[in-house]
Amino acid sequence: MSENNKIQPMPAPYPSLERQLLNIVPHPRLQLETHLVEHCDLNCHMCMHFSPLAQPQFTAIDRFFRDMQRLQELFGHAVSYIMLLGGEPLLHPRVAEFLEIARKHFPYAEVILYTNGIKIPQMDTAFWESCKKNNITITLTRYPISMDYRRIDKLMIEYGVTYQYCNTPGRSKKSSHYPLDIQGEQDPRQNFLTCDMANRCIFLRDGRLYTCCVIPNIQHFNAYFNQNLEVTPLDYIDIYQTDSGAEIMRFLASPPPFCRYCDVARRTILHEWTYSQKDIHEWT
Repeated sequence: MSENNKIQPMPAPYPSLERQLLNIVPHPRLQLETHLVEHCDLNCHMCMHFSPLAQPQFTAIDRFFRDMQRLQELFGHAVSYIMLLGGEPLLHPRVAEFLEIARKHFPYAEVILYTNGIKIPQMDTAFWESCKKNNITITLTRYPISMDYRRIDKLMIEYGVTYQYCNTPGRSKKSSHYPLDIQGEQDPRQNFLTCDMANRCIFLRDGRLYTCCVIPNIQHFNAYFNQNLEVTPLDYIDIYQTDSGAEIMRFLASPPPFCRYCDVARRTILHEWTYSQKDIHEWT
């Protein structure tokens, strides 16, 4: 493909007024995502979970169990979905147990395992049995790498597992640039209103809920580049320090101070996918 025919990056679409209002309206049901591991075996350019910068780290199964139990106490069946991701979640040696725990506590929620699929052909029978028994939806992303996606499709069908690709059929992964303002000089409220992750990519880490995935994962950016984008107690809500799911939902629908570090107006989409070079400019 010639350079002129390549898809060029473009500004991220400005959200409609309806979408902006949804950011500040508490949801009636909880939807959340959480990491099983911090690191990844693919390491995408500009990853907004900062996985290329993360040291290998695995979520403790007992921590996950306690958090699921507490969320069940707070929300009951008012949970839309739980997305297990990373990093790359299939790197966790006990991934099947996480699926069991999520399903046990939330029998009516959609439980999604979000993976790049690289390790799918290597997964053992216990994994496949857990996926089927617990009605797990495996969501994959097609990347422009050497992968036999027909083999993956065949395995999913063979084991009777529900699966989907997040890409449009026939289209490989594109990347988005969501730059940070490391000086923290942006307007938090305006950013929150116009962000496509606020009150949408709700993230659970160590008993705390965040309105997006950037705040809890900025630790990897800070450590790797020796930065100090500050996360304070005003940026999350502790699920063990509240007795009300409604209070949690109200908090998640309000702009936290950390939003001052996102430069939403400079976001661009449809970049050609590539591997991370761990250059700070990927995130600034």
